[in-house]
Amino acid sequence: MADDDNDPFRIVTAEDLSGGDSPPPPPPVIDLGPASGEVDLPHWTEPPTGQIPAVVAGDSSDADRASMTATPRWRGEHDAADHVDLLSDLLNDEPSAPVAERLDPRGRARRAAEGATGAAGRNVPVAVGVGLALAIGALVIFKLGPAPTVVLATVVLGLAGYEYFGAVQRSGFRPATLLGLAAVVGLPLATYWKGEAAIPAIVFLVFLSGIVWFLTGNGTRGRPTANLGITLLGVVWIGVLGSFAGLVLAIPGQGVSILLLAVVATVGNDVGGFFFGRAMGRSPLTTVSPNKTVEGLIGGMASTVFLVFVVAVPFGVGPFGAGKALLLAIALAVVAPLGDLAESLFKRDLGLKDFGSLLPQHGGILDRFDGLLFALPTAYYVARVLSFG
Repeated sequence: MADDDNDPFRIVTAEDLSGGDSPPPPPPVIDLGPASGEVDLPHWTEPPTGQIPAVVAGDSSDADRASMTATPRWRGEHDAADHVDLLSDLLNDEPSAPVAERLDPRGRARRAAEGATGAAGRNVPVAVGVGLALAIGALVIFKLGPAPTVVLATVVLGLAGYEYFGAVQRSGFRPATLLGLAAVVGLPLATYWKGEAAIPAIVFLVFLSGIVWFLTGNGTRGRPTANLGITLLGVVWIGVLGSFAGLVLAIPGQGVSILLLAVVATVGNDVGGFFFGRAMGRSPLTTVSPNKTVEGLIGGMASTVFLVFVVAVPFGVGPFGAGKALLLAIALAVVAPLGDLAESLFKRDLGLKDFGSLLPQHGGILDRFDGLLFALPTAYYVARVLSFG
């Protein structure tokens, strides 16, 4: 740049155009304050400090969190529990397993091996002890006669119904629980008192009362059709099938003996299926119950036939000769595993491992007596056809 006026070339600056000094710069939008100076960052080879930013650790106040409810939020390590169900669906079917264990391939392999053998971490000595205690208690009450036995059956069915209605509520249904429990408890008493005619009468009353129940707004939180259906399922499955205990006990002179044979059949199926499946099980039976095997099914059926025949013929329990006892044993061997599989079908649909936890190493009452619900009607009708028809 030249100051000589004779210079033909001259560069014009902003100061020349403004005609004076330039204005001061505008103030900053955000005042960050004075510079903090140099900050020493840790070297990349040094161990981590373990500190977590506040936005991840959740250190913000309640007011701050309330103001951010509509905005995205980064999840931290403490939020892993929020995704237990998702991880369960992706990794395996054990929603109760800890997240860390399910993320461990060795843990998944161990559980797969346990499922293949049928062990599943079950404490066999405890399970056997609980089973023996139940058997001894039942035999003592059976010895007292039909009336105390029907009271025992009513209590067992009431507990099973309580487990069922609680489980379906946890799964999102809103059944008519009080109505269903009243029917489940009343059915065995009614059949023992009035016979088979009590069954259709009570089922009709339950259906009619269920309609009124949902019409009056007791089921407004859910769908009446589904919730009435789930109520009737519990009444029929537990109440109606279980009420055949009252019909069996009402058979003059032989009711307790026939009921005992049905119980023996159920125990034989469960115990034989468990031990044969654990020892020889190789072929999966159904996806409804992945731990069950074809070998366990055959072993359970064979055990049922053997035990029922031995108790009925050599020990003389019930009014059956050898041929009739064998027919009864075969019929019970067929239906007992169906009762077990029916419960597995319902549990899988509801996303449950067990319906309850009242009996250590057995689950709930319904988990233990599922096969008996199918054995009771079978024993009653076979006995009627073979001995009392």
